[in-house]
This record gives sequence, C-alpha cells and structure tokens, in this order.
Amino acid sequence: MRPRSSIAPATARARWHPPGRRARHWGTAYAFVLPVLALTVILFPLVVTSSEKLMMVSQGLTIFEGTISKVSYNLLMAGSLIAVVPVLVVALVVQRRVVEGLTLGAIR
Repeated sequence: MRPRSSIAPATARARWHPPGRRARHWGTAYAFVLPVLALTVILFPLVVTSSEKLMMVSQGLTIFEGTISKVSYNLLMAGSLIAVVPVLVVALVVQRRVVEGLTLGAIR
C-alpha cells in the first residue's frame, strides 16, 4: 500500500507496485510447474531403481496393482495401511517435541 504521509522518501514511492500483477504471473507459473514436479516425483524413482528390492513402498503398490488382472482393493488398501502406519506413529511420537520447539521460538 502507499504511504499515507507525504513525508515518505521518494524511493519508497518509486518502488511501490500493485501486488495483483505479480501474483497473476506467479499463479500462472505454478499452474505449469507443479504438475511437472509431481510427475518427476513419481517417475524419477522408477528410472533410478531397476530391481524390485530397492523400490519404495508406493512403487511396489503401483506394480502390485498392475500385476493382478482384477484389482483387489482389499489387498491394495492393506498394503497402503502397512505403508502409512509407521509414518503416523512417528509423527504422533514426535509431535510434542515439535510443538515445544515451535513455542520456544515464539516466546519474546
């Protein structure tokens, strides 16, 4: 926003730009860049790992889904649950420490 007082230096008035123009350009850039980044997150491990022993759990579930003729959603969901539970347990255990660290930094 523009300074309200007329005492503001000339450099502050010269550097002021409406935020809408830049925000539109960044929104357009994100619309093109984010799908490409999501695709590289999926494809990069497929290119790098050649054996099934080195693959990540999500890749294994994708291959498991592709190998069976009819998708068994119960087995696919069981595999997904096995993949997610350790992450949730670690997050719940560490949550107290993370909150303590954030509040320590916020105290003046």
